[in-house]
Order: sequence, then C-alpha cells, then structure tokens
Amino acid sequence: MIQTDRKKHGTGVFPRDARHSATIIFCAKDDRFEKVAEHIGLRTGYFVSTAHDGEEAIWILRKLLSRSTLGRMVLVTEFSLPGRSGVDLCRFVRSQARLSDTSILIVSEEEDPQKCIEGLEAGADDFLREPVSLREIESRIGALLRRSERKEKKGGPWSFDRIEIDGLVVDTTRFEVRLHGTPVHLSHKEFTILALFVSRPGRAVPYDEFLDFVWGEHADRSRENLKVHIHALRKKLAGAAYIEAIRGFGYRMRDTSPAP
Repeated sequence: MIQTDRKKHGTGVFPRDARHSATIIFCAKDDRFEKVAEHIGLRTGYFVSTAHDGEEAIWILRKLLSRSTLGRMVLVTEFSLPGRSGVDLCRFVRSQARLSDTSILIVSEEEDPQKCIEGLEAGADDFLREPVSLREIESRIGALLRRSERKEKKGGPWSFDRIEIDGLVVDTTRFEVRLHGTPVHLSHKEFTILALFVSRPGRAVPYDEFLDFVWGEHADRSRENLKVHIHALRKKLAGAAYIEAIRGFGYRMRDTSPAP
C-alpha cells in the first residue's frame, strides 16, 4: 500500500491548494495503478492508498471513516477484482452516508456495454474502457476533484436548495434524494441530471441542455452516454415513472406521477 504525504503541490489537472484536501484510493488486482498513484501523491500531497482486491479497499474505506473529517475522496477501481468486484465497492460506498460525496471511477477491460450500465447503476460517476493511458486516468481524477471543489465552494451548480415533487425530494445542500421517505443513492452525474429535471418540472429539456449542464466540453458528452445515465436514474427512482423520453428532442419530468 502506498500512502504519500509530500510537500510538493500539484498543478495542471489538479485543483490548487491541494495539500491534505483529498484522498485517492486505487484498487486493482495487480500493480497497474502504482505509477499513477505515486505520481499523484508526489505532485499534490494528497493522501494516496492502493488496494489489490475489494476486501482490502473496503478495509481502507472503513479506516478512513474513523476520521473526524473526510474531505474530498476519489475511488479508482477495476471492474473485475478478486472477491468483491468494482460494482460491490460502488455499492458499499453508496451505502455509507459519510461517503456520499465520494467520486468513483471504474476502469474496465469488459467490452459489454451492459457492464458500463451496471457500474453506473451501482453508483459510479465515470467509466473508462481499456485500453486507457495512465495520463487519462490522472486527467479524469483531476476532473472529479475539480467538480468536488466547485461543489464545496459554491454549494453546487444548482439554482435551488430543496425541491419536493409528488414524494420525490431533492436537497442540493445535503446532496440527498428521497422518494416517499426512502433514501435514493445516486452518482454525481445522476444527481446533477435529476437536479436539472426538478428545476424544470413539466418542461421538455433538450438533449444539448443536459449535455452542457452535466458534461460541459468533456469528451464523454454524447446522447448515448446521457441515455445510459437516464436509464440508471429511472431504475433508482423505483419505477416512479417520473421521466419521459421525447423522441428526437430530449426528456421531461412530470410534475406529478401518472395515474395508475
């Protein structure tokens, strides 16, 4: 396990004033993330740990939960691991209230698109398919941390604090969603999509507005990627049938649930 605590601050893809402000956990069945882990630790002063299976990653996460404050956290994991899989790690993180703001990046050799959907539905924020360079992994981590930093400083990009629509409660100050009183655990992108929906109840929202709001100029912005996240969001809303597809245009969220 690598745990780096150096004085040199990061530049470039990482936020400024990084020292001690973030924790990065890498989980892979071999040493494939060792170089990027060491590089990030040396450049930024982040707390960096590596695990070689899901059980070790969960042990690290449980140790971190004993801290009084957690700060920003990113988990980078392979999809396939000995014992607990990357999807199992996602579910563990999303089951812990104090880890709700943790960003998760899955790196996978799987070519089946269903695997990507499975990871996103389990709570991953981003998904990379092999082959992928260590530089790209580093860039994605930096993007996730910048997003977390903006959320900390500005309370997120949302135009409201709390909205309730027919039993669905979205609270941007607490980064919480409840459906008829039951917590709904969402990834950052799913939460952002839902926040855009509820800020425009009953209105049709075009594809491009979602892509601009959620992905900006990121290379992953595509209608297909949006559809994957919408599909995952619908499932997590437990069949509430709030979201409607408008063919050739975008999506709409009903301001009331449809009659049975």
